[in-house]
Parts: sequence; C-alpha cells; structure tokens
Amino acid sequence: MTRFGEQIIDFLEHLDVGRVVLGGTSLGANVTLEVAQANPERLRGMLLEMPALDNGVEAGILTFAPLLFFGRFLPFTVHGIRRATRLVPRRLVPFWTGIALDTLDQQPAAMAALVHGVFFGRVAPSAIRRRRMTTPALVIAHPRDPLHPAGRRCDARRRAAECTVRGGGVGVRVAYPSGTHRRVRLRVLDGVLRPERPYAAPPPSVYGPARNNGEVRLYRDDGIVLRTHPLGEADRIVTILTRFNGRVRAVAKGVRRTRSKFGSRLDPFTHIDVQFALGRSLDIVAQVETIRSYREPVVADYRRYTAGTAMLETAERLVVEEKEPAVQQHQLLLGGLRALAGDMHDASLVLDSFVLRSLAIAGYAPSFDGCARCEAPGPHRSFNPAGGGMLCAQCRQPGGATPGPDVVSLLGGLLAGDWELVDSIDARHRSAASGIVAAYLEWHVERSLRSLAYVER
Repeated sequence: MTRFGEQIIDFLEHLDVGRVVLGGTSLGANVTLEVAQANPERLRGMLLEMPALDNGVEAGILTFAPLLFFGRFLPFTVHGIRRATRLVPRRLVPFWTGIALDTLDQQPAAMAALVHGVFFGRVAPSAIRRRRMTTPALVIAHPRDPLHPAGRRCDARRRAAECTVRGGGVGVRVAYPSGTHRRVRLRVLDGVLRPERPYAAPPPSVYGPARNNGEVRLYRDDGIVLRTHPLGEADRIVTILTRFNGRVRAVAKGVRRTRSKFGSRLDPFTHIDVQFALGRSLDIVAQVETIRSYREPVVADYRRYTAGTAMLETAERLVVEEKEPAVQQHQLLLGGLRALAGDMHDASLVLDSFVLRSLAIAGYAPSFDGCARCEAPGPHRSFNPAGGGMLCAQCRQPGGATPGPDVVSLLGGLLAGDWELVDSIDARHRSAASGIVAAYLEWHVERSLRSLAYVER
C-alpha cells in the first residue's frame, strides 16, 4: 500500500495538479490514507469507503490466503482460469460480468507478489498516525458487507472516530447506505455517534473560498498530427501542429492498446479537434475528435505518401518554438494535404510549392525575379542557397547552380501558387526545380530531411 501511495503522489506530480480529493474502496481507501500520511498538503479531502483496518484481518486472511497459495504453488490453476475467461467475448456479456472476467484474468506470479505484499507489508498507517491526520474525510460503511462488518467492530466507524480526535469533527462524516437505490443517511461523529441531523457546511478555510475552482488547466485547439513515437509499453508522444498554439508535443495515454479510446485519431495526416491537459514537461491528450482524415488517400499512393511525409517533416522543422502561434503554417499544411489527397496536381509539385511557401512564411523567402543581394531586375542565371535565391553577374558566388529560364519560371510559379503557369511548363524541368528546392530547404534548416530521400522526382 505504501508503494501504491508513492505512485499516486508521483502521478499527481506528473499532472502538476494542486490539491485534490482522493478516495478508494477497501484497500484503495488504505492507499488514500497512505497518501494523506506521506503528503497531506496534496489532499483537499478523502473519500474512504469500507477501509480495511484492524478489524479486517480475519476477512483478509480468508480472502487472500487461497490466492497466495494458488498463485505461488499451483500456478497452472491460475493459468487455466485465465485461459477460460479469455474465451468469453466481452461484447456479449453484461458490464459487471465483463469486470468479473477481467478480474479473473491474472498472471500467477504478479498476483502472488501483490498478495504477498498485502500479507507481509504495511496495509495501512498505524492507529497513532491515523489519529494525527487532519484531512477532511467522508467515511462510508456497508452494513451487509461480509468483508467489512459494520457493527461495533466497523473499521469505517473506527476511522471516523480517529478523525474526530484531532479534527474536532470538522468535515468528518460516516455514511451508512440503507439500500441499493435509497438515499444515504449521514450521521455526524463528534466523538460519539449521534442521531441524524442536517448537514453543516465546513468553514471556508477547509475548502477555500466559495465558487473558486482554481486555475483551469485544460485548453482546446484543432491541429494536424505530424509525428508519433512510442513511450513505454502503451503510450505515445504525439507531435501536433495546432492552429493557435503552434507545435505541441503531448502524451497520449494507452493509445497503443487495442481498446484505446483514441483509436486511429492520432495517426499522421489526420486533422483533429483535440483537448490538452497541462503537464509539467509534456501535456496530456485528454480528448480527440476527428475533423477529417487524409491518411487513407495519401497512404494509398506511394508518391503521395512520400511527398506528404516530407511536408509533415518540413512543417515540424520550420515551426521551431513549441506553443508559439503558427496560424499561417497550419493553414498552409492543411491546404497542402487537401491538394495532395485530392490529387489536384502532381505530388512532387505540391511538395515543392509547400516547401517554398513554408520557407517564405518562416522568413526565408527566395528571390526568383530579381537579384537577392542588390535587387537588380532579372532574369538572372545563377542560384545560390546561401545568397537567398537568384544572383546577378556581379553578386554571383562560387558553387551555385545555373538553372534554365523555364526552371526559374517554374520555381516562381510554385512560390506564388500560380498553378496555371506551373502546369504549362514542360514536365522535364520539374526534376531540376525539385533539386533546387531541396537544397534551399536543407541550407536553412541546417540538416537534411530523411523523408526527402524517398520522394520520387
């Protein structure tokens, strides 16, 4: 239980949340007590349902001793039950039956280790330490629960009485559900159990000022998934180019599991409406809805797929700062994917046009109609990436390319988005124009793009 409490504290630190209300049932309530003892400033209140304290030893032995015996000495029985439960389709059984089947689906070694820790480890803080806790608590007992008896030996009653020793009864309640669908009767413990009376609100100092919900740590935006890579066994780190928050890297919890709630919404080439929860280092994907997926038409064709991958990598390289607005880059990438998926133009032309216009938005617009240095009107014959575009005879630098007039016109049309001019130029000039665009891009991002090597020119 102590280790589980430490994991919950680490998880709260990872989420970077303030004070929370933490609760649990049976041993989960014991874990809540461990958190309250180790880090009480994290808790605003506790919800303890049927805590298993001193009076639950006999019931715990009767419940967990057979599990420890079968898991340690007869593991084949646990394997047999596990295989039998997996034969039952979860979609064909009621909800609670599915939960019971998932509970029986256990690995014998892991089950034995957990039960061994429950037997020989600390199940809950000692009574002395529990009496020193001042965190407000709602304690719930079930009268007909055989594992947590609710008579005079009720652990819930004991825990509520321990709370009131130091807390003076402030915010401490014990609830006895009188029926499955009936109202819960609350009784206030001020040292002894008293008759039912109306609920008295705790002073404002316990829960803070009224109507103060603290800082809202969620934000929503629409974006395009650029890249994903695995994290741990079931998570992924997703890079998304959003409209108003720029490039965002966030963790998608459990996205690699078969039953993930995200499904394929977080795959590249997908336009999504996403909600993030702020984290300490990386944000967390809380909710995703698909606006439009360009994945199927792009992945179906090799030329479109390689060009689209290069577009995603280019957008990621040119949007350098995270969470800085990049509305123009987002809109340009969205339009490029739409043109690529719709097969409006040749995939290589769409890629080259996107790269040139994305570089222009980033502040690296090349010059094709005049000298990039002295602004002398063209046409000129020399192109140098370090010089910023076409150079005149006086500004010409060694190591530059000498594209033909049709190639320069093609590059100017791609930069301006003049598709009538682009389509009118002979296709044999496209390879030379693509080479110039790739060289100009790699010069300004100061590294080669891995995806450009697979693009068919």
